[in-house]
Amino acid sequence: MFILETLLVFSLSTFFLFLLIHFWQYRRYYYLGSKIPGVSTWNYFHYNLVLSWFSIEYITKLLLKVYVNGSSRSKGAMFKIWYGPKLCVILTNPDLIRKTFRRHLRKDDQLYSLMDYGLQGKALLTENCIPKWKSHKNIITSVSLNFDALKSYIKIFHEESNILADKMESMATTSQAFEPEPMLTLAGFSMILRTLYGLDMRIQQTFHEEHPFLLATEFSNMAVVERIRKPWLLLDVVWNLTGNHKREVQGRKIIRTFVEDVIGRVRENMNKGKSRKGTSGPKELVEYISDIPDMTNGSHKPPQNFVEVILQDQSNPNIPKENMMMTHDELISEVLFMIIGGTDTSKITNTVMMILLALHPNVQQEVYEEILTVLGDDPNTIPTYSQLQELHTLTRVIKETIRLVPSAHLIAREADEELEIGGYTIPKGVGLYAFISNMHRDPHYWSNPDQFNPDRFLPSASQESTKAHFPFGEGPRLCPGIKYAMLQMKTIMSILLRRYRILPGDKCRSVEDLRFEMATTMRLLPDGNDIRLEPRV
Repeated sequence: MFILETLLVFSLSTFFLFLLIHFWQYRRYYYLGSKIPGVSTWNYFHYNLVLSWFSIEYITKLLLKVYVNGSSRSKGAMFKIWYGPKLCVILTNPDLIRKTFRRHLRKDDQLYSLMDYGLQGKALLTENCIPKWKSHKNIITSVSLNFDALKSYIKIFHEESNILADKMESMATTSQAFEPEPMLTLAGFSMILRTLYGLDMRIQQTFHEEHPFLLATEFSNMAVVERIRKPWLLLDVVWNLTGNHKREVQGRKIIRTFVEDVIGRVRENMNKGKSRKGTSGPKELVEYISDIPDMTNGSHKPPQNFVEVILQDQSNPNIPKENMMMTHDELISEVLFMIIGGTDTSKITNTVMMILLALHPNVQQEVYEEILTVLGDDPNTIPTYSQLQELHTLTRVIKETIRLVPSAHLIAREADEELEIGGYTIPKGVGLYAFISNMHRDPHYWSNPDQFNPDRFLPSASQESTKAHFPFGEGPRLCPGIKYAMLQMKTIMSILLRRYRILPGDKCRSVEDLRFEMATTMRLLPDGNDIRLEPRV
């Protein structure tokens, strides 16, 4: 008994000594943190309890309440929440968000490092070595997302959109209510593979709704959320004992195998001579951009995808290994990130846009008439880049859609030095956050924020009313695929609206019926987000 009491006293003394040393070592961190306004101790306990045990859908709604209660109207331009010993500062002022995130590029390690496992390593999303991040971003954007490349992708967007429309025909002819997200996901997935990597795997023709790679990445994303919700799962020794970890490992193998196959196919195409030296790209792109004047800008050379550039670099014996632009593992992560990022943005926005147009037939008719005026009534005619830029009403609909349900709902950085923000001193290491989804519905910046109103983005609208719009992030780490996404979404919607009238489904009868939750990206929930289609005569 004496031995047990001695061990207990020793353990408790050691624990409290450790806490004392920790708080003394980080005393300035906690002192400065105490000066920043935040939620009450009771609310903090309540929110953490909810975070651990309630549904993510409920948590999403609660976070909006937390945001409004701690927002700029009552407590200045920011408020704090403690996540264990981690101080999280939520910025609520758009001007302050822009100023801060344009200067500070370091991602919050505690949050983003959880995604490294699913991404098979560091990628543009999580890389905190700024020189390496800049190098990788420049390679990808300058090669695969440059102006000529983007214009050349429109033909593929058009082809895949017509395949999608054909798949939806059976639902239209039977007036069957259905959830369009699975088919839109496969369409976006196929477009990414064909445009960025020159690979037509016939994804839409082969799979009706689900693809093993997409299921694996979806589970990997939800595993991250589960670990954030339940902090004890952040300990690897605890997480590794769960069945979710075993499933995550299996999914990781599926993901790795698929991405290795993508890179292997690109290498095979290079070896077969399908990618021309100095030009490269599928033959269909060469023919397309040669036939349409505003696609070429004086050159008939199609873009070279960034995987080819890296593979050429890796096979060059004159380049030392340490000087290579990317290692093989880094290439795996970047290919994976571009696939996931491009597919997620597409599926969420296109699905919600179809639902919102179904719920607002007057807006849908306005978009339809604009499409006929600009593109004509034949959906088999490939639009040009210039024509897609003339779809101003559709552009406003897209902007309003991603205001209501942004695919990226959070911007997170980490203070890499002590800094002054909004009249407060922020200690080094603090997480700096902007909740995009909440900012987009803040009544301080948007009138009737829960209503769908594309006219918010008319040129005549007040800039003050749209300055709180951050659908693709902010600062140098802005999403690199903005223009890609806009071209793709306009092409898809121009095809679908010329072939079908979109009607409300059985379950989603109002904007309030939209079901979504915050995961690593915004996640649409099954069983509720449905529509109907009616063939146009």
